[in-house]
Amino acid sequence: MELRQLRYLIGIIDYGSFSKASAQLHIAQPALSQQIAHLEIELRCPLLIRTAQGVTPTEAGLQFYRHAQAILRQVDQARADALGGAVGKQLMGTVSLGLPTSTSTILALPLLQQVRTVLPGVRLKILEGLSGHLLELLLNNRIDCAIQFRDTPAKGISIEPIVEEDLYAVSSDVATENQPIHLRELSGVPQALPGRPHGMREFIESTFKTHNLNLNIIAEVDSLSTLRGIAASGFATVILPQSALVELSAEGRLSSRLIVEPVLTRPLALCRPQGITADRVSEAVVDILKQVAADLIKSRRWSGARLIGATKP
Repeated sequence: MELRQLRYLIGIIDYGSFSKASAQLHIAQPALSQQIAHLEIELRCPLLIRTAQGVTPTEAGLQFYRHAQAILRQVDQARADALGGAVGKQLMGTVSLGLPTSTSTILALPLLQQVRTVLPGVRLKILEGLSGHLLELLLNNRIDCAIQFRDTPAKGISIEPIVEEDLYAVSSDVATENQPIHLRELSGVPQALPGRPHGMREFIESTFKTHNLNLNIIAEVDSLSTLRGIAASGFATVILPQSALVELSAEGRLSSRLIVEPVLTRPLALCRPQGITADRVSEAVVDILKQVAADLIKSRRWSGARLIGATKP
């Protein structure tokens, strides 16, 4: 077994196909296929399922994928330690982090910049997607950690709540901008929401049901940019945190109103697969993530958000 074979397998699973991995890894596709075939023969089990739509890992492939990531990270760290001096004190390796789209909008860039500054030997890999997809990646050990909208553990993952965000009614009605809106005022108002099983959709449905209010869903949209465009056009109201509004909508001006009576909040938690011990590299990145989040909130660049346990203003 060779280290390059581990890198090849990781690349194929990450990119979802031999052709994409071949281009990214700069190796001819026949040679790449041959190396994986040798690895499967040595392990005496198939690692990948090949279909016309691409490649997916087998159960054994997923387990081996995770071990391969850990092995390569340890090799990188051993190489850095062996160099000695200042370089030897640097952590090295790759950490994969899943971020929901709205959180990525506010957090991704400053986090990447800070990791680059503090941990120059670490490559941070950010995967942006819907919370349900990120949860699936966590459960399959495809990523090291992810931000999820939850305050209770799920089977197979551990959680560490870090931030809570207020939710706002977002529309094109600039005349009422920054004026709080009672939840009951949204009863029957045309709304665009993400489709199931999105965490925000489930939370909003549950909240309206609890308060016996009419949730009038006229569109299901899983794109944050499209939701912002819908709100700006006046077609419907959407419910979002302020972090989702950092990027200006190309469709027009957005008006946001804090939802009150009750104030609606969603928790953001750092989630990791259970049963897997985080290494030094992952822990260092997580520490930076927490500090970046705290700095963004303190500077008011992340408005409508608080560290878990902090007192509401």
